[in-house]
Amino acid sequence: MGRIRSILSILFLPLLASGESALGPTFYKTLEQNYFAPVPFGYNHAVSTEAINAFFQFLTLPKEKTDQFKAKLSAKHRRGDLGLTYRHKTNGDDYSDKKCFFHYHPILLKKYKSEIDKDPIVRVFFTHADKIWHEVRTKLQIVLKELEPHHPGIYKKVLDTKKPHIVLRFLRYDIQTPGKLLAKPHFDAGAMTFAIAESKPGLRIGSCPFDLKLVQHQDGKALFFLAGSISCLTDPKTLKPGWHDVVQVGKKSSNNQYERWAIVAFIDGHDVEGAPESLTHKWRVSSKLL
Repeated sequence: MGRIRSILSILFLPLLASGESALGPTFYKTLEQNYFAPVPFGYNHAVSTEAINAFFQFLTLPKEKTDQFKAKLSAKHRRGDLGLTYRHKTNGDDYSDKKCFFHYHPILLKKYKSEIDKDPIVRVFFTHADKIWHEVRTKLQIVLKELEPHHPGIYKKVLDTKKPHIVLRFLRYDIQTPGKLLAKPHFDAGAMTFAIAESKPGLRIGSCPFDLKLVQHQDGKALFFLAGSISCLTDPKTLKPGWHDVVQVGKKSSNNQYERWAIVAFIDGHDVEGAPESLTHKWRVSSKLL
């Protein structure tokens, strides 16, 4: 179904571009003023929760099974690694979040088809991931068509390739002390981002450390914002990438397994280098907050 939706969206995009805006007349202005803009998304919170629960089930499998799904989407891009990653301060980096995440792209489905089909838990997780990935691609086509008049050529720089740089991240934050950051402030390393779903509020977006504001997801909508390497694809002009972090809102989690979850998609141009860490983390906070 995801692939069918993608094909249909390509067929109808010219009609949308020649008529009224598919995202509404204020999309570009909202992106300019708020540094993010909501985009209708085909999966609501309940479906996203099913997908994240499939991810959590996947994490219960033996390490030798979960760690086998590896690939490199781009040799140039420092965010081109696919598969499961655990990131903790115990790895020797004090300036690090406490989390684990899985990066999905359909090339994993093709590369490990037999291994995926053998295990029902793996198969269910990858099925959810593939459907959401294709929905991101569908909505990305619409967003890029919306940006094209302001930034000529951006559509082809992202999607004129057989393997578009769309990395879907399933993210689980570890239990954290109240008052500390769940994700340190940063620009994403790609060109643009879809924040698709989260278990609870905490994401703050601005243009710099001084204008961060807590944002609220609307059911059935993803949050779209630009990221650190957007200038590699186009002159951003009046648009700015979204500087963001994740703060702990409310009481500490009571499930003793995780503090928060999220589903995010990172997008970049094909054959583009990711933004360097000197840019993505240009305004650092004390490691005591992490």
